[in-house]
Amino acid sequence: MGMKELGKHLTEAADKEIAEIEAKRDASLKALEGEMKSAAEKEAKRISGDGEKSADAGKKRIIAKARIRAKDAIEAEKLAIVEAVFEDARKRILASPESQQRAVLEKMAKEACAGVEKPVVYADAKYARLLPGAKALQIGDFGVVVKGSRGESVDNTLLSKMARLWGDVAPDVARTLFGD
Repeated sequence: MGMKELGKHLTEAADKEIAEIEAKRDASLKALEGEMKSAAEKEAKRISGDGEKSADAGKKRIIAKARIRAKDAIEAEKLAIVEAVFEDARKRILASPESQQRAVLEKMAKEACAGVEKPVVYADAKYARLLPGAKALQIGDFGVVVKGSRGESVDNTLLSKMARLWGDVAPDVARTLFGD
């Protein structure tokens, strides 16, 4: 074998080895590309799934908050209606004929005097003439204030009476109105 043949043989062997190396490289690159593509698709699906879950959770939070706000608004409206019922009752008493106002004042005075030693009954100057024996005092409300000899004082004005009744009567009014 001459030099020419040896050179040709070495060139062919080198070309064959280069081709094998390139084939292995291409196969490795293709495998790596497949792995990377698979990993990227998997990550994209995970991110997409997380995004959908996050979006779904966000949607549920928004709906829950809206429901809470709606419920709060309904409860506030119900409270306003119950308060209006109390205010209407107060206005009816104040607009009632003097004979009815006298009867209400007498009842309020009797309730306020219970258990008070030597009671002195005071009514607002506007209403004192309706209640025999009551002394006029600037109370600013319909009703009576009773003071006793031991320093006790009982405020049985319309506003204070309604405030005391609120806790007991308001739930009943709401049940009657709304069936709750």
